[in-house]
Amino acid sequence: MIVRQFCRPVWRAWMEQAALEGALPLPDFARRRRDYLNCKWIPLGWQWVDPEKEFKALLTAIRAGLMSRSEAISAFGYDAEDVDREIAADNQRADELGLVFDSDPRHSPGAGNRNPSQGPNNP
Repeated sequence: MIVRQFCRPVWRAWMEQAALEGALPLPDFARRRRDYLNCKWIPLGWQWVDPEKEFKALLTAIRAGLMSRSEAISAFGYDAEDVDREIAADNQRADELGLVFDSDPRHSPGAGNRNPSQGPNNP
């Protein structure tokens, strides 16, 4: 509600004023207004009452195609692209150091979305 009623109008007014004053380089603002005003708002996430049930529900919704990973990550107040970059960096660092964690679905049977024909060490 705050995003729709407060953040979006303030963002729109700020961007329009910045374009009018030339404070930001916004080529073709009048024609590409929608592109410039497009913004993804990610509010702070809420703490869960029962995290285990909530995570199972999120996993079920994602696997059923009712929710995207990005939407689930956003529910916690994070940006999916940032989370994906962090996971990739963590995995690369762990691989370089020869570290294997049971939280890594590439190495844990039954975790994540694994092809059953793949072994535990063959992602």
